[in-house]
Amino acid sequence: MTLKITPHHLQLGLGESIYDSNSKIAAQVAAGQHRAVVGSLWEELGDLQIKFLISQGMRPSHTLLDVGCGCLRLGVKAIPYLQRGNYFGIDNNASLLQAGMNVELQQINLKGALPEGRLFILPDFEFQKLGKKFDFLIAQSLFSHFEIGRASCRERVLRLV
Repeated sequence: MTLKITPHHLQLGLGESIYDSNSKIAAQVAAGQHRAVVGSLWEELGDLQIKFLISQGMRPSHTLLDVGCGCLRLGVKAIPYLQRGNYFGIDNNASLLQAGMNVELQQINLKGALPEGRLFILPDFEFQKLGKKFDFLIAQSLFSHFEIGRASCRERVLRLV
């Protein structure tokens, strides 16, 4: 049985996600398709996410962990809003993080606004490696990208809040 939700979601078959294929993602990123990898409505969803977080009480002095940050759809909105160094992002794909830094942040002159040590590759969601607690955490559309066996991430996320 094969599920086909969208071109970037579960397209390898039941329980297998393109997000677990770093080479497939890297090929799409190299072709300039990093936004397509993470889904459509780039601007709209980034705006919705930052507005939601602010409506829930997030202020510039708070820290934010963006779980599954990809190529920084939320990051391009949150980095200028938050105080310097208060945005943190994790993803399981280095090429998406590099596209976020070298394309998205560069395009809006924010590359220098994100200090070193704020983006992490954590494929197994070992949040304890960050050694930090966060005021806010967001995991937008994260679970739809997982193979069925990766559901243990949910329990790890819930321990952070």
